[in-house]
Amino acid sequence: MMRFENKVALVTGGRSGIGQATAKRLRDEGAIVITAQRGIDSDFPSISVDFADPIATSAVVDQVVSMQGQLDVLINNAGIMQDIDKIHPIGSTGKPQDVAALITFLASDDAAFITGEIYRVDGGRMSKLSLPQ
Repeated sequence: MMRFENKVALVTGGRSGIGQATAKRLRDEGAIVITAQRGIDSDFPSISVDFADPIATSAVVDQVVSMQGQLDVLINNAGIMQDIDKIHPIGSTGKPQDVAALITFLASDDAAFITGEIYRVDGGRMSKLSLPQ
């Protein structure tokens, strides 16, 4: 499926973990992907940036638009805690690709009517917690 054909995506923190899995999934679905993080990404065109600098964010967006002429998808992943590799109640180990699947769906036109929701990608972990009596 080429849901992101002719679209440019910027993935912050795209060099590893969830960000890398998301960048690969977007590329596999047709997007031109640029990553932005500390250091250079060997798999994608990238921008080295320190997002602790508040001016850096708009500068990165401007740089992507200057390079590609557009920016259609922005995945703000830099600095996110990534503990998905824990064992969850359904008996499997979570993988970055599990989160990337939801991210790419929500970034696609298929999710155009979805707004303001919170999705838990936790393998059922929250459903196993005891509720107060």
